[in-house]
Amino acid sequence: MTVYAQPSDAAKLFAKLSILVVEDSPHMRKLLCEMLRALEVGTILDAGDGSEGWQKFQTHHPDIVLTDASMEPMDGYALLENIRAHDNPHLATTPVIMVTGHCEVKAVERARDLGVTEYLAKPITPVGLYSRLVEAAAHPRPFVRAEGFFGPDRRRREKQALDGEDRRRGAAPVTYLDI
Repeated sequence: MTVYAQPSDAAKLFAKLSILVVEDSPHMRKLLCEMLRALEVGTILDAGDGSEGWQKFQTHHPDIVLTDASMEPMDGYALLENIRAHDNPHLATTPVIMVTGHCEVKAVERARDLGVTEYLAKPITPVGLYSRLVEAAAHPRPFVRAEGFFGPDRRRREKQALDGEDRRRGAAPVTYLDI
């Protein structure tokens, strides 16, 4: 069971955050920014595509990135790849929330495999945005580096003793990063 921060706790947390919104649709970008203002987010930055978003990310170092998946010339997947490949480990582990209408299994798996922190399907709701922000900011998952993957630990449950065979035996080692 996920426990979300109480609204007063979230307001205190959100007031300290800087969030970069990367969205090519001016209407959706404005809607996301207005929702963030209503949540009393401290600093809201916006960009009209992944290239502009990447430039603003490198300049402003936001705490969280909200990005659409499908944009030109750089899409949200490429932006996510750039963030996860950043030389600075604190920037490489920035939470990225993919906000997209692409909810097919392949799209979700692609984002997951690139290291997305959260996935939010359009049309978005204030509750959906709020819950993803709380998860990203108040309940961050540890980052792992394994063969072919760098991103937040995909497991959300408390670690429990295994009942049965260890299916990872012989798999490439996983390194938990203490950032």
